[in-house]
Amino acid sequence: MVLSYKNIAPFLAAGQNKVSRWLSYIGLGVGVLLLLSSVQMYNNINHLIRDKNTRKNGADF
Repeated sequence: MVLSYKNIAPFLAAGQNKVSRWLSYIGLGVGVLLLLSSVQMYNNINHLIRDKNTRKNGADF
């Protein structure tokens, strides 16, 4: 099977200027950061929901 890149060829243009390329890298970085922070928030909320007794012995500030 031969792969065809006709549909995504405009997105892979190597002749783009440097500003556009840096903006795309920054956008990719922000997207990955948002994805990782949402996974972390999901895990934190699930951890809080699963714990029946979140208070510790003694003072709980």
